[in-house]
Amino acid sequence: MKKILKSFAAFLLAACLLLSAVAGVTAAGYESAADGAAAWLLNNIPVDPADTELDHAVDWAAIALARGGYAGYEAYLTYLDGAVQANFSQMYLSDYARAALAADAAGGDARSVGGHDLIDAIAKTDIAQEVYTDGLAYALLALDAKQYQAPDEVRQAMVGALCAAQREDGGFNYLLSVNADDPYSLDGSVDTTGPVLAALAPYKADEKVAAVINRAITFLKASQNPETAGFGFMGSDSAETISMAVIGLSALGMDPCGPDFTKNGRTMLDALLTFVNADGGMRGYDGSSNILTTYQVLCALEAYARFAEQRVMFYDFSDVQQQEQEAPDATVAPAVTQREESSLSLAESEQATAPNAQNPATGSSGAAIGMAALALLAVGALAGSRKRGSHA
Repeated sequence: MKKILKSFAAFLLAACLLLSAVAGVTAAGYESAADGAAAWLLNNIPVDPADTELDHAVDWAAIALARGGYAGYEAYLTYLDGAVQANFSQMYLSDYARAALAADAAGGDARSVGGHDLIDAIAKTDIAQEVYTDGLAYALLALDAKQYQAPDEVRQAMVGALCAAQREDGGFNYLLSVNADDPYSLDGSVDTTGPVLAALAPYKADEKVAAVINRAITFLKASQNPETAGFGFMGSDSAETISMAVIGLSALGMDPCGPDFTKNGRTMLDALLTFVNADGGMRGYDGSSNILTTYQVLCALEAYARFAEQRVMFYDFSDVQQQEQEAPDATVAPAVTQREESSLSLAESEQATAPNAQNPATGSSGAAIGMAALALLAVGALAGSRKRGSHA
């Protein structure tokens, strides 16, 4: 459906991206930004098949690149097998979930990674002992990505725990329960609310879940920046936070760029595209291209593209063709044990943004010209590696 772009088409994409800075988001605008982000990730997060250390950045880059249909990460499944085999006994629920999502997105099988069944590991986890909201949300997404069989009570426990974690303001916090000693645990955050909405989306036909979702949507509307249509802290937008909102709303089948979320003539995608740096990466709080920011924005751009083009949603992997793999050399999987996490899980830490971070001013004509120039370079660089739509 999406063909490799020729030079003339690339010029048109760049022109459209330039116009989008002042006239709103176009398909060419977010597609060019996605191409630039993918090229930046491939250049800055190489995957080493011999590495045996768990790396959340590599996992999320693999998810983002695979869902966007970008080539260049073919060694990922080999790397993941080795990393899971070497570290399985020390993995948490958030690790199981992230690795399962990455394996399935990349064409692997989450039931057989490094000699271990990650879906079984998720299903056997004691949900009542979980502390962090994101880990639980991504675990539910992993179970539903390919509609894996699991005891009904497992899914019910996950959905129930997420719904019960909703704060009074309608949002969701990084902690499932309020901690009286932690003032940051009291209120909802968009960074966590987005993933929870994506996880609850398949259950929205349930009346109680629908009520929870509706309250969360009201929270998002109240949290949106009335000037930029973005999200962030203390009036300063965060690309990561905007990305989570886009992913959550897209999963629900709601238009993040629709009239309900348009502010001051701008949309969330308009706000997101102001974070494109000249090198193709996405700007973090310090102004430089950031790994976490870039893969989260690429996920959001792909989630929106799937919504806009009426394809399956970002975390619905029914469109992924599983690759044939040789059985890995592995030992028998040890029993899944539950340990109390001593620090933020990877899922939460990946979304943490300093509350007082200030993003530099964006949206100037100079930035738009830089974005247009980038589109020409990024599209050309990816012309031979891109395979968008190959499994849609």
